[in-house]
Amino acid sequence: MAEGPAGPSLRARLARALTGTVGTTVLLAVAFALMLVAGPVGYGFGLLAAGAILWATRWDGSRFGLTLPAPGQLGPLVRRALLWTLGAFALVDLALAPAVEQLTEQPHDLSAFAALEGDVVAWLTLTAFMWITAAFGEELVFRGFLQRELARVLGDGTPGRIAATGVTAVFFGAVHLYQGVSGIVTTGVMGLLLGMLFWREGGRLLPCILVHGFYDMIGITLIFLGLVDTSPPGAP
Repeated sequence: MAEGPAGPSLRARLARALTGTVGTTVLLAVAFALMLVAGPVGYGFGLLAAGAILWATRWDGSRFGLTLPAPGQLGPLVRRALLWTLGAFALVDLALAPAVEQLTEQPHDLSAFAALEGDVVAWLTLTAFMWITAAFGEELVFRGFLQRELARVLGDGTPGRIAATGVTAVFFGAVHLYQGVSGIVTTGVMGLLLGMLFWREGGRLLPCILVHGFYDMIGITLIFLGLVDTSPPGAP
């Protein structure tokens, strides 16, 4: 970090404060606490915290796994992401979701997306919005910031990584409360799969962003085509 005659710059001091063990622990505690109280607020705080760290470290995205693939590796990466997406969809949506809905007697609540059905403009708009806020934004917060930083605080060994992956997956499901109990469970499992993928890919975030985006695109498109029930639970 650059230092002048008067000592470390404000940017350097902020970087040390936010990336030190104490500072990181405080940021994680506040983010998780806010998610318990109001999920979107916690997500917003996580996004601000990650942004502050990126600015303070002069946009060093490698801390959160924001690195570009090596030349010639983008194609294989996209193919792996597509395979992971199809596997996740088969496991979560085709196998797990019906079982969870039957067990909880509560269908997945997708009524928030009801207006999407048959509306091309809404479909295109939501797809673009999803890639920015969900695929990139949520992966930056949950895998790049929360999971990666919690693992560091816990020692960054295998036990710490397992614990960080599990804790982050639980909160990832919790912030999707608007989708009902079934939505929380299935989204939590999806968060667990994304967390596992993060470590499998060497702590790189791009594979998670791609899988998250492809997975959500499948759901958005099925709703647009009218192949998914978006009526509120209990509606006649």
